[in-house]
Amino acid sequence: MATVVSDLDRRCVIEVLDGRDRRTVERWLSALPAEIRASIEVVSIDRYDGYRQAIRAALPHARIVCDHFHLVRGANAALDAVRRERQRQARARRPKGVRRSGQHAAWRPELYRARHRLLKAREHLTSREQRRLSGLFEREPLIAEAWGLKEAFRQIYRAANRTEAEQRLETLLAAVDRAGLAAFDAFANGIRIRREQPLAYFDEPTTNGYAEGVINKVKLIKRRAYGIPTFTAFRQRVLLACG
Repeated sequence: MATVVSDLDRRCVIEVLDGRDRRTVERWLSALPAEIRASIEVVSIDRYDGYRQAIRAALPHARIVCDHFHLVRGANAALDAVRRERQRQARARRPKGVRRSGQHAAWRPELYRARHRLLKAREHLTSREQRRLSGLFEREPLIAEAWGLKEAFRQIYRAANRTEAEQRLETLLAAVDRAGLAAFDAFANGIRIRREQPLAYFDEPTTNGYAEGVINKVKLIKRRAYGIPTFTAFRQRVLLACG
């Protein structure tokens, strides 16, 4: 299922599609009147490649902006992957014959307990949380390096202009190459392939913020949608609540 939120003729239009694959989205876009398609100048999407392909096919003139919220979430996911890998390594090093006494006994408890603090934005950390992370980083320099990469990516979107953002991005990509962390390598490769779309935000500062709010409502309706047998009925309920 795909939820499309658009601003057509200064009116917010919400549409719920039965699927999120490229063909479904492209078919809906192509069905729009020609004058409306021609008026669409910027499209903000997440990292899903099917959306990008559909827009390139149906709206070849539109500029694509990759929503920075989803990109930051990708950096968070890379950091958490590094943390979980360290958990698995700690478990693998458990001496033979040592029995587990609890659910997390084989895991490093400080890594497990820090999982939320690590993903929290640096400026939102309390003094106590900062002290705890500093202690963890002294014992786990690999986690400290991964956290630094995550925060460096966030700082790209605090740049004053596109030129500064490009410089920060280059610095980050070089740091990722030096770090050699598989999760961040995969994340950085995705950024390199389509680096124009993340940087386009500085020319067209648009986001998926409103759409994400609508999607949260859709998810809530979906969880409570007992007794709705068809997609058509579900779509009608979503449009009634959000449209």
